[in-house]
Amino acid sequence: MQRKILVTGSTGKVGTYLSQALQKSGGQPHVLGVRSLNCETQEGSVERRRFDWDDRTTWSSALDGIQAVYLIKPPHDEPAPAIRELLASASRLERVVMMSEIHCQAQNDTEPQRAAEVAVERSGHSFCILRPNWFFQNYTTGSYAPKIRQQSILETASASQPVSYIDVRDVAAVAAFELLNDDARSHHLLLTGGEALTSRDLANIIGAAAGRPISVSEVPLDDIRTRVLARGGSEAMADFIVGLSRNIAEGRNAIVTDTVERLTGRKPISFSTFASQNAQFFND
Repeated sequence: MQRKILVTGSTGKVGTYLSQALQKSGGQPHVLGVRSLNCETQEGSVERRRFDWDDRTTWSSALDGIQAVYLIKPPHDEPAPAIRELLASASRLERVVMMSEIHCQAQNDTEPQRAAEVAVERSGHSFCILRPNWFFQNYTTGSYAPKIRQQSILETASASQPVSYIDVRDVAAVAAFELLNDDARSHHLLLTGGEALTSRDLANIIGAAAGRPISVSEVPLDDIRTRVLARGGSEAMADFIVGLSRNIAEGRNAIVTDTVERLTGRKPISFSTFASQNAQFFND
């Protein structure tokens, strides 16, 4: 289906690959929502429009002529109000695909991250809410990367509990499918990689790609909270990160789904493949 699509968070991990996936889908027309028109994107030929969750004057022009939108949650302690307001103003939307996270459905509907999902569910628009497991890219460009590169240490909430990590390229591929799909069914998708690996498994794979041993260090949940706050994160953000980490520590993230293969027609990218493709990120 030819829909004009707005990609918010277009310079982020998933947004960058989503734009590439849409271009490969027959040159699907789409717009990159960016906070500043001076920022760099990988898709220089694609239209760019200002979109800033904290500047409501950008919303109307960003959504002009748009039939589908890929949403990342606003960076607010309470993201739901802004989502409700945005979607209420977008009467012509045919499809909303929003990035959420694994286990969000277990939260009370009034908790901030789940409330953001509820805002989409009750918007009146056809929707798909993506609930991916933790990303491979956390270990190359995310918060875990510096210690891997500089100290050969992989930090984790649990060394022994398996997690079905997923590549953001697979998340982007599913997001593209859902934005283009003619099926107007509203649903939620749990996205995982093709296998569940422990942090020790990851360390061994990264070590093989990096050419040196990588050790594993467990970080208590209280220390994770302290680190989030020390970096300037709010109490709400600390609660969120600790909740995600607790799910790993308690063994809740091992489930493996067939969603990526079922919707894209190919198997998910393996962590071994990812590590070999990104070996340069594991070394200074």
